[in-house]
Amino acid sequence: MSAFQRIGFTSSDILACIKESNVIGMGATGIVYKAELQRPHSIVAVKKLWASQADIETGSANDLLAEVNLLGGFDIEHCSAVGLSSQ
Repeated sequence: MSAFQRIGFTSSDILACIKESNVIGMGATGIVYKAELQRPHSIVAVKKLWASQADIETGSANDLLAEVNLLGGFDIEHCSAVGLSSQ
């Protein structure tokens, strides 16, 4: 994956914030966490995705792929959003 914009944090910085005390939302395809980063000082939301119950029952990944396409399809211009593309 490569970022559309320069980011000043690593995946390790983000993974350190993936804990129950930082949960700010939950849905059918994932949990949203608050990630407070030190360098540069910023607060971002991180969504950890998983297959939905419907995907598990049908053996497909339709809901998960729809969520990835939805999140990746927006032209997000916000200081707390980092767009990613797979290469």
